[in-house]
Amino acid sequence: MENIFANFDLVLRAFLLTIELGVVAGVVSMVVGTLLAAARVGPIPVLAKAGALYVTLVRNTPLLVVFIFSSLVAVAAAVTSDIFNNTVRDPERVSRTLNAPIVGGLPVVREWSAGNRRQKLYEDAIRMLRNSILLSEHQRRLRSLMVTSVANSEGKSTVAAHLAIAHAQLGRKTLLIDGDLCRPSARARFDIRGAKCLCDIAGTATPWRDLLKRNEAIPNLDILLAGCPDRSRADLTVNRLIEMLPYATQEYDLIVLDSSPLLGFAESWRMAAAADGVLLVALAGRTNHKALVSVLTTLERLRAHAVGVVLNEVRPDLTNGYYYQS
Repeated sequence: MENIFANFDLVLRAFLLTIELGVVAGVVSMVVGTLLAAARVGPIPVLAKAGALYVTLVRNTPLLVVFIFSSLVAVAAAVTSDIFNNTVRDPERVSRTLNAPIVGGLPVVREWSAGNRRQKLYEDAIRMLRNSILLSEHQRRLRSLMVTSVANSEGKSTVAAHLAIAHAQLGRKTLLIDGDLCRPSARARFDIRGAKCLCDIAGTATPWRDLLKRNEAIPNLDILLAGCPDRSRADLTVNRLIEMLPYATQEYDLIVLDSSPLLGFAESWRMAAAADGVLLVALAGRTNHKALVSVLTTLERLRAHAVGVVLNEVRPDLTNGYYYQS
């Protein structure tokens, strides 16, 4: 019974594809039939014979046979698509194939606005993610958590920001570090103006605490901007960040570090090795499964602690398990 439900999405896709093939086949049949039927009485002998053969096939082929044939084609197409799809989609399937737990699933949010039901579902899922990460770490308490992804545009910065906010809402002192040195987003997200970044003081004796920004609407949350457009200072910035982490963990209950994606950015691996834990954000239906496995393997080789994978933008058509509905 469990296997039947586990493959329900495959059966559903096959059924829908059967209907689509039936509609397409019907339209094509009508067009071809009209042309050949007209050609049957036309002056071209070959087309006339083809038209006569088509009429005979239509008259003598049972509708059930046509339906069974289209069903077999649809099932074959669905199975083939499922086999060759190398993207991360379903949390249950991913947890069976990755050497890391799936610690949460987040719904799709198309528009961020107050009172948006989808946004509320997202925030609820973030709180569940917060509890899943913090309450499951019995052997070691996480004081610094790096949030990253395999590639760009997978939602890691949004996850990091909301996770930091959710932790601060518990009344615990939280520091959010925008450590994405390529595409920093905290400045615009929290409307921070005229503030210096960690890269501005890299290589100097200026205290990092002088760069902290506080959001009055969110008590217990401090924000530190690290990234800047000057890529030549990336190594110096990461050096300064790694140096300050032990001191910051003594002052904050949790540090959430938003980093650049792991693939293609050397500084992200250094941050991962320095943090207490690494949370990977994977975009459902887009993140490549093999790339995610490669990243997890490299983290293990670096002895970085991967706390798990959170599947972002989970949709009903991509999963046969629990998902957040609108």
